[in-house]
Amino acid sequence: MSSLRLNDIWRSVNEEIGFFTTETFKNISPSPGVYAWFYPLRIVTKNLDEFINQVDVVLNYDCETKGIPKKNNFINFSWDSLHQQIEIKTKIIDLTAFKKVWDDIIKKENEFDELRKVIMRSSIFLPPLYVGKTNNLYKRCQEHINGNLKDNNFHNRFEKYATDNNFAAKKVSDLLFVTIKTSKNNQQKINTESLVEAILKYLSKPKYSKI
Repeated sequence: MSSLRLNDIWRSVNEEIGFFTTETFKNISPSPGVYAWFYPLRIVTKNLDEFINQVDVVLNYDCETKGIPKKNNFINFSWDSLHQQIEIKTKIIDLTAFKKVWDDIIKKENEFDELRKVIMRSSIFLPPLYVGKTNNLYKRCQEHINGNLKDNNFHNRFEKYATDNNFAAKKVSDLLFVTIKTSKNNQQKINTESLVEAILKYLSKPKYSKI
């Protein structure tokens, strides 16, 4: 397929990709596909640092350590042992240059509402929290919301960490669910969903997905 023809998918991308929130979960197609959960960039404070810091905590998670990524390491010498404790933290970015712009905007209700809408739409620019595959996108969404999947339970991991750290979005049902249909044929011989899931997980490194 030529690159020109491949680029044509963007003309009809709305037919194959969907964005859903708690108000529209009922509209999710029962088609096979891959999906991702995103944290919604819902601004609920007028403090810029507070907003940025909370999203940083959301993304600063590790499935293996079940929380903030930290590990202990021991290096043994002949007679001594060196103990290291390593913790991954988000690099602090200085937003001082934008504070005046932010302060001016929050004083005007209409401008602040427009900013909140733009930032909310930009949620899909974040790394996904979780990436998965399924033969039924609607059913899988409900399973994650209700926490009735026995294996690899994203529901429990996210909601515990969200509660412990007082996220603005504390439940899976508060998140953004994005779907991409992979096949119109449930009996497809080649399991496209598994291949696409593996590629997407490797490239996007979703924090709440297990390797």
